[in-house]
Amino acid sequence: MKKSKYDLILFDLDGTLLNTYEGIISTYTYALKMKGVTLADDFDLHSLIGPPIEPFCQEHFGLSEKDSIDVMQIFIDHYKKGDIYHAEKYEGIDETLAELKSRGYLLGVVTNKKFDTGTRILEFFELSKCFDAIEGLDYERKYTKESLIEKCGKNLGVNNSKILLVGDSQSDAKAAVKTNIDYCEVLYGFGFNKENRYNGRKIGSISKPIDLLTLL
Repeated sequence: MKKSKYDLILFDLDGTLLNTYEGIISTYTYALKMKGVTLADDFDLHSLIGPPIEPFCQEHFGLSEKDSIDVMQIFIDHYKKGDIYHAEKYEGIDETLAELKSRGYLLGVVTNKKFDTGTRILEFFELSKCFDAIEGLDYERKYTKESLIEKCGKNLGVNNSKILLVGDSQSDAKAAVKTNIDYCEVLYGFGFNKENRYNGRKIGSISKPIDLLTLL
């Protein structure tokens, strides 16, 4: 039985459900190299994971909109060839999702991966069956993390005040603020460290997936 005020719990994918670091970094660095970008030895590779590719490449590497779109397309094509499966579940994620379902929560995924890529990797790791909704970005670049959150809530008939987002990056936290939903900070993922914590609408932090059960 639910103990919290929430009806719907939304999860980010990379760094929250799955440790996708190896596959993403391999493909991302390949795509950048194809467009003439070589990363400095001290570049924080973790920062590549989470934010949408195109605006990130424009802001951090000075690429044009066209070249940034090219990086995204190279990434998509190369990632599907094998790096998509270079990932692993975080310990305890299966047990956490099963317990949340048994308590009566609706569960969803909102990811900055393309929709087909996100569903494919969730199916491969046998996680898609746990979720009532899975939303990802489109190829026409119409959607944002915020619009995916809104779409999940609308499709499942849940008001934003009853939604909790669980994610590991500032982009997740800021999306929660923009959509007026609460947020749980994931510390075992890629995005947060002592210098970049983001407290807007945060209800707490978790150091491993199973901690979410106690927080709720």
